[in-house]
Amino acid sequence: APAPVMPCKWEISKTDVDMSDVRWKEREFTYDGSAKTVELEGVPEGVKVRYVGNSAVDCGIYTATAFFDVDDANNYRQPGSMSVQWSISRAVIKPSELKWSYDKGISYDGTLKTVRLENVPKEVNVRYYGNSATEAGTYEARAEFAVVDEVNYVIKGEDSISLKWHIDKADYDMSAVCWDYNKPFVYSGIGRRIELLNLPRGVRAEYSGNSAMNAGSYVAEADFVYDDVNYNKPKV
Repeated sequence: APAPVMPCKWEISKTDVDMSDVRWKEREFTYDGSAKTVELEGVPEGVKVRYVGNSAVDCGIYTATAFFDVDDANNYRQPGSMSVQWSISRAVIKPSELKWSYDKGISYDGTLKTVRLENVPKEVNVRYYGNSATEAGTYEARAEFAVVDEVNYVIKGEDSISLKWHIDKADYDMSAVCWDYNKPFVYSGIGRRIELLNLPRGVRAEYSGNSAMNAGSYVAEADFVYDDVNYNKPKV
């Protein structure tokens, strides 16, 4: 009869999941008001990932940790957690790149004119000096900046910028102005006088040679009194 054989205890040990290709994706971001998230790539099939501290909105330095669970826990060991430090940097505001709402085409019309900066982030307060005027002339506007949200924004460069701007003089509409004279007078012993018609509002004429009594040829001239600060010299 065969001799009895002692039992042999044996086993198949769990193996490790190959995590050699697992890497953290992008870890440096710039603030833009939206949530930023860091994640792993190269995670093998059959492995689930649970993250802690991998998402944020505001600027700062964070630590993200990934915990793993394997689908086949009977045959694979659970991988150890992985951590990484990641950051969201403050958004940079460059005042020199902001554009003024000024196209060099402002003309006097009696109303208040104002120049401002366009596309200023809402997190930045702007205080203006010299950016509004009514009368024609050359002005210098200055904008000073203050960050409301200092956690997420930083100003790079000068904290103020300036602009020379101009309100051009306007032209009077003299298209309808004419002398009230269309044919020669006949001597009658009464003084005769000619004047300009349809002068625009704000223009007054001072005459010379526009009145006479005796027969003859005369030359009437008119000098205009007007708002020379805001209007160009009238021409007829």
